[in-house]
Amino acid sequence: MISADLPTLARQRPGNKIQFALCTLDKAAEARRDLNNWFPRFRTQIKQANTSGMIDSFYFRLKTWSAVLWAPMIPANLIGNNTPKAQSPGKVGA
Repeated sequence: MISADLPTLARQRPGNKIQFALCTLDKAAEARRDLNNWFPRFRTQIKQANTSGMIDSFYFRLKTWSAVLWAPMIPANLIGNNTPKAQSPGKVGA
């Protein structure tokens, strides 16, 4: 098992089947270099996305959708008593 594959192995669930393959020392070293270079590339991509406003708009959409999904589950006494009061039934058609 090469060290570059350890993060992938750690994400596996119990019972998942895994396969091993032979690789050369050079291929293992190359995979490790790729893994080490991944995070700086990812940070650069995040910075580029943030300057374009993509992350801000994604964050706004995420906040909006989480409010829509979770607000009905929050008890009214925690967010204020803005719920309409039940009215007593009156005569229909009067």
